[in-house]
Amino acid sequence: MKKCGHPVDHYLCTPTGHELPEMLTHWQHLETLLDKLLTQLEADVSAHECDLTIRSSSRDTWPADMAELGSTFQARHTRWSSNRSTSSCDSSPSPDLTTSGPIWATSSPSNPTPRCAIVPHPMSLLPFSNTLEIRDEVLDPRGLLDMVDLAALDLKSRGLVGKGAGSEVMRDPAAFFSITYPTAEIVGTLRTLSQRWTSPESVPGTILLAGKYGLGKSHVLLAAHHALTAPNVVSEWAQRWNLEPIELPPDPIVLTRSFIQRSKEPLWKMLLVGLGQDPQSVTDFLDGESIEAVLGDRPVFLIMDEVERWYDSQAARAQSRNRNFLQALTEVSMRTPRLTFLTSVLGEKPEPAETIRRVRPLELSFRSAEDRQRVVLFRLFKNRDSEQAKQVAAEVTDQYMACYTKAGLEDLDSLRARMIECWPFAPEFLDILSKKIPNVGGFQNTRGTLRFLAHVVRHTHESRPLVSSQDLPLRDQTIVQALSNLAGADEVVRRALGDNYDVVPDNLAHKDELFSALLFYSVADPTRPGATLEELLLATLDPGENPIQIRDSLAQLKLRAFNLHERDHRYVFLAIENPHARVTAMASSDRVTPDAVNESILDALSSAWGLAEQTAILKPMNEDALRGELRGLRRQRPRIVLSTVALSSKDRLRIQNLEDQRNLVLIVEPSVRTDTNAENYSLFSDEDLLHRARRVVACKLLLEGRPASESAVVYRKVLDDDSNRLRRLVTERYGTTTIWEKAGATDSQVDSSWYELHALESFSGAAFLEMVARDLTGKPDIVHEIRKRWESYRQRSVAALSDAFDSTPGLPIPLDASWVPQAARQLVGEGVLSLVGADGSTLPRRAVEKLSDEQVRECTITDPQGIEPEPGKEELLLVHTHVQASYDGSTHAVMLSWSYPEDRSGAADFRTVVQRYTTVRNWVCGEHHPIDTDDTYEANRHYSAELDAQDSTGLQPGQTYYYYVFLIYEGLNGQRSVLSQRCDVSIPQAKKAERADIIETGTQSSKNRLVIEIEKKLMSGEHMRSEHRVRKIEVIVRAVSGPELGEKLAEKLHLKVGDALSLAADLTFSVRGEYNRQEVLAVLRALPDFAGANYTASLYLRQDTSGN
Repeated sequence: MKKCGHPVDHYLCTPTGHELPEMLTHWQHLETLLDKLLTQLEADVSAHECDLTIRSSSRDTWPADMAELGSTFQARHTRWSSNRSTSSCDSSPSPDLTTSGPIWATSSPSNPTPRCAIVPHPMSLLPFSNTLEIRDEVLDPRGLLDMVDLAALDLKSRGLVGKGAGSEVMRDPAAFFSITYPTAEIVGTLRTLSQRWTSPESVPGTILLAGKYGLGKSHVLLAAHHALTAPNVVSEWAQRWNLEPIELPPDPIVLTRSFIQRSKEPLWKMLLVGLGQDPQSVTDFLDGESIEAVLGDRPVFLIMDEVERWYDSQAARAQSRNRNFLQALTEVSMRTPRLTFLTSVLGEKPEPAETIRRVRPLELSFRSAEDRQRVVLFRLFKNRDSEQAKQVAAEVTDQYMACYTKAGLEDLDSLRARMIECWPFAPEFLDILSKKIPNVGGFQNTRGTLRFLAHVVRHTHESRPLVSSQDLPLRDQTIVQALSNLAGADEVVRRALGDNYDVVPDNLAHKDELFSALLFYSVADPTRPGATLEELLLATLDPGENPIQIRDSLAQLKLRAFNLHERDHRYVFLAIENPHARVTAMASSDRVTPDAVNESILDALSSAWGLAEQTAILKPMNEDALRGELRGLRRQRPRIVLSTVALSSKDRLRIQNLEDQRNLVLIVEPSVRTDTNAENYSLFSDEDLLHRARRVVACKLLLEGRPASESAVVYRKVLDDDSNRLRRLVTERYGTTTIWEKAGATDSQVDSSWYELHALESFSGAAFLEMVARDLTGKPDIVHEIRKRWESYRQRSVAALSDAFDSTPGLPIPLDASWVPQAARQLVGEGVLSLVGADGSTLPRRAVEKLSDEQVRECTITDPQGIEPEPGKEELLLVHTHVQASYDGSTHAVMLSWSYPEDRSGAADFRTVVQRYTTVRNWVCGEHHPIDTDDTYEANRHYSAELDAQDSTGLQPGQTYYYYVFLIYEGLNGQRSVLSQRCDVSIPQAKKAERADIIETGTQSSKNRLVIEIEKKLMSGEHMRSEHRVRKIEVIVRAVSGPELGEKLAEKLHLKVGDALSLAADLTFSVRGEYNRQEVLAVLRALPDFAGANYTASLYLRQDTSGN
């Protein structure tokens, strides 16, 4: 119980009052005790200048004796207090003297709960309307001028009567300036107009107002109009606000137009008509020379509103003509003081704002939210800036500050000044209305805030000393609709004020205040919805109230209002019910069985992976079931084993050998464990997965119980959310796949040298197959492998060769059954081997080309035969059968060697040209490319019939060179220069001392190979431990080329010369931060993949300052 801080507290605070229990137990002693108490109070209160209030209510419910005692006590207090003047004192609320619980002092004459209390009364908190004079139009909803429309002036000029709120005020300069607050934009505009008259060369001739709806752009333009047409009125206004004198021209021509209702009228018409000219004389648009010609000696002020919306509605031709006019108009205004142009734009579209900005006008952007708050206060109250209002604001603030301090609220240092500034509104309430809500597109800024607060003022001006978010009149449909119209708020408002409000008892203390504040905070700021406990106390706690009671009421509200949530320590109404208690209880019950939980995990695994027709799932200790599943997938190529446990090397080999076609079995498993002593990981022992799976099963059980429709929606939403989370968690547990380097029996002593573990790019069956086909195998790999070992299959069928590829881990994986027959057909065409048909004869090449894949499988492999091409047919281009290049550190030279194809005619004259470049050429291997073979050509490094060459000229350390090896011979149609191969050779840097804090890679021919090398280095533990972090990732990509490079970097040149352009570049990617091993790999995988480029990487480790 808080102490009051003066002697009255000795008698009124329950913990120190010895008499209170006795009074309540023995009614016969109560009158004597109260009389004694009052006598002492009279002395003590007099000494401390404190007013005393006796509050009683609902005497009908008191015991008869108690009612009589209360009357006697009240009469004596009346006699005593009539001889005193009321003074203030800093006093704390006092407890009730009855058994009905604690009660806190307010100025209310009654209380809904039967009780009697003697409380020291703080300074009376009168309604703010006792001090502030509310404008008449605020109390009359039909009279509030919340939107300025310059069209009202046009109606007056045409002798028409405008309708709508504030029409007469807009047309009357004096009335208009009486409700105009001197914002920075209005004062700036009027001063500019004054300077245009007194010193025109010092200010721009164009004034541009830019901002969203409702900020006051039209108000500024109308203020400018009235200031120019009624300068005496604006002078009085400036004097009233203690502004510097505003000197304006005595006889200007002021042309003002709102274009919202004039969709067919060109912009120059108002200028010409206003100056007595015929607008029909303009054939295209009014140019600058013509504008200056129509200007007279009197200064012209041209004011246009709603130009941007008008402009958007015009056809392209009309837009062009009027845009040209605007450009000419602004240019004229900048060079002659006879013309001043004022207009406004929303800024939602480039034009016409960009045209106006070309002359660098004076631009006002309405950025001050505090200015908007002062405008709102001024528009609501006539005397908000009076000394009396400031004094009352300070007095009210001090009482609330004392209340907040005693409630234990923190961070109040800057609150007092803001409360005085914002009174009669609480700062948090006004800030959200004028700053946060407009920032997310609600209320149309000042206009909407003014309209909203006007409704609140109508409902609170006779009852509240301070208005906060607790005071919203939630039965006012205008307020409810305004809240509902905020982004995503409609359903929240409907639920909060519907069933949620009805289910909470009416006798819950602070029910309406809490609902009001909670709902306001829940919908006003969608970026951070809801309110903390401290924010709610600031919004709902009045002097004399018990913060503990508000806390208790909030706790009861949370239990009863089923759309009220507590998230991140914030209380918030949401459109959905809070499902967590019900779901959590079901998830922990016996109805959720382990089998159902495991099945839910498997469902998530299958759903996330997809590709069910090619996938078998390995469950712990269930290889027989896996063998059966693989047998059912015999027609699929490849077969994928999705393991639910992390595997050892022996486990992987054992699974691989479950199938005869071992090379077609691909294993995918949870992320590799580098600690060989760690127990095997299993999805079914992962607590995070089990927790989420239990919730999924619980939701399904709850839905089976046929809940009410609203509850069913909630449960389905939770089911979807938790199912998605479960899938994501399962996905995060994977993954690696095993690519074998060699094969062996199940009982072999297998180790990590038998295979490579490759990280998955994403957990998806389709993405996995795409990665395997792109990076780990392919038909060119099959061709290369057969080229190396075809002699081992001499006199054996192509079908046997296919079976060997299917069953031998370590060979390229034939993802398609056609790859081996097609590779054999290609090698026949190249003359590497020949095929013997079913009749025992060697098949001509063209005959092989016509065979189906199945027919090729039935053929037998034999030695290549010389077969001449048919006359007149396109010849088969020849390439070297072997090309290689490497750097020799001992000789500091690049060593190249090659082999010529077989000379079937016996008369071939093969020669070799080697060209060296530092950038990649757009040449294709196996195709003829006309090249310069002259010795003087700079790129040529070798031209002869020899079988090798070396190059040491001008080699630079750290540089990558691209050697193009061409086979030169006389073909059927003349000399051929066929590119056999491109060899990339990197010259190593000078040897430097290794640094422990840098991990460097060699040069890799693709991004994926770079990732594989980095993964080996990081996961080995030799270069980086798990607790280490990488501070910088640097990747150099050399020889980036391709047609899209020319399109992006040399667009005009590419358009001009097309495919004749050859462009290459080296790129450096640097990423700084703090990354663990998995995050480094994730960054590298996100690198772009450039075909034909080379990748190198350096990882810079953060220094270990711990001394370890």
